[in-house]
Amino acid sequence: MTPEAEYRINQITVRPGDALGPRLHYHRHEHWVVVAEVTSQSRTTTVALDESIHIPPGQTYRIANGGREDLRLVEIRSGYVGDDDQVGLVS
Repeated sequence: MTPEAEYRINQITVRPGDALGPRLHYHRHEHWVVVAEVTSQSRTTTVALDESIHIPPGQTYRIANGGREDLRLVEIRSGYVGDDDQVGLVS
């Protein structure tokens, strides 16, 4: 795999009151710079402006926007970055 294929950067927007997940990836890491409430492996953490969180492969996660404005985050995928590595889970 070439270095260009080992990373993918996305911008994600979560509307007020909405959530993403729960989800799971078997092969990739995700690193987010975000202001949000992130639940990972049943532990809830609020990530503030200019803070980040790392989600390793095999760890379930969910992102919720309890604020009044759109939540924008930068997702950095590393390792296997294909979209077929995402498993949607029933909450």
